[in-house]
Amino acid sequence: MDNKGENSIIKLKLIRIYLIIYLIVDYCIFCLIINSKHSKFYMWRFKNEFEKSNEVFFKSK
Repeated sequence: MDNKGENSIIKLKLIRIYLIIYLIVDYCIFCLIINSKHSKFYMWRFKNEFEKSNEVFFKSK
């Protein structure tokens, strides 16, 4: 494998780690406000973000 290929794999791993951290933080905030009136909207937003990140990851494979 050439150096360019290795760099792109490292970038993909970093992007995936970033997305996972983002989702965890997002989920923690979601848990904090689960009893508020916005919880339904937030659940919908979290679900959309999660699906988007999965799409990005699987397209990049």
